[in-house]
Amino acid sequence: MRLTPVVISLFLFFQTAAQTTSTISVAEVSRIEKTLAADNMQGRKVFTPGIEKAAAFIEQEFRKAGLKPLSGSRNFRQRFTMVDPLSTSVTVNLDGSNLPADHIVVLSGDSSFDVTPSSNYQKIIIKKGMNYKSIEYKFLNADRNTLIIVDTSFARYFARLARFHMPQFAGAANRIFLLTSQDPQQYFIHVRQTLKKQELSNIAGMIPGKSKPGEYVVFSAHYDHLGVGRPDASGDSLYNGANDDASGTTAVITLAQHFSKLKSNQRTLVFVAFTAEEIGEFGSEYFSDQINPEKVVAMLNVEMIGTESKWGSNSAYVTGYDKSDLGADPHEKSERKSV
Repeated sequence: MRLTPVVISLFLFFQTAAQTTSTISVAEVSRIEKTLAADNMQGRKVFTPGIEKAAAFIEQEFRKAGLKPLSGSRNFRQRFTMVDPLSTSVTVNLDGSNLPADHIVVLSGDSSFDVTPSSNYQKIIIKKGMNYKSIEYKFLNADRNTLIIVDTSFARYFARLARFHMPQFAGAANRIFLLTSQDPQQYFIHVRQTLKKQELSNIAGMIPGKSKPGEYVVFSAHYDHLGVGRPDASGDSLYNGANDDASGTTAVITLAQHFSKLKSNQRTLVFVAFTAEEIGEFGSEYFSDQINPEKVVAMLNVEMIGTESKWGSNSAYVTGYDKSDLGADPHEKSERKSV
């Protein structure tokens, strides 16, 4: 189950911390932000030395703040393995006819497998007139082996999907998209891939709750960014990612410092910096699969708070509002609102 985050702005962050302003300083916020967005972080792109350097820095800050590893963890690293297909060879035969290569998209963390009608794959047919985008998104993230038959009326969307290169979790479910007007009754699909395995890490820590340790309030942000790209007019090709999302990660670290000094939280506070957001939100997906959602009473995901809102000061852009009661009347006294 995936948790639905609420994105909260810098204004609300400082409102939360305003109870004890002595725990927060401009100098400390500036130090953390500038470190994460410095040139030597190389834009914090996944699978680079820069992202590992950023992870080590966040880990160090969590340790200095006095956080504890999550229950069952030895340290602040929440490690998982991704696989990147370096080459993929696929043949597809539908009712005796071979399907062209550009009508096939395979998403899988396996190096070798075959699919037939007896392979126990769920078969989904996206027919003409259906909402292709919503169905595609659902099965891009399917957690069981799935064969998705896409009507040729969606050829333009399918071509976009075929251009989309996305690493996968090691051992992820096999999802095969086929562009065809058929509803094949007999089919044989043969897939062989050369995979490169690489490890990534979320950085997560907690402050145990005093009276309700089994209830969690989660503060999160992603710490990865885009790395190095095309040079701009000045010749700078490094995407430092100060706003996206070193700013949010800075808020998470600063909140960890703040609440650690207060020592008054009744619920367990979880602080997590996600990796791999820019390539498919894999870090947050992995975290959601590791935590019991029934224990999470609130989750605040902080994104791009480094610039003033386009609606002006003292304003916030919040998503997830319709899935949360955090926006209720602040004057209401509710036990749920107390961390």
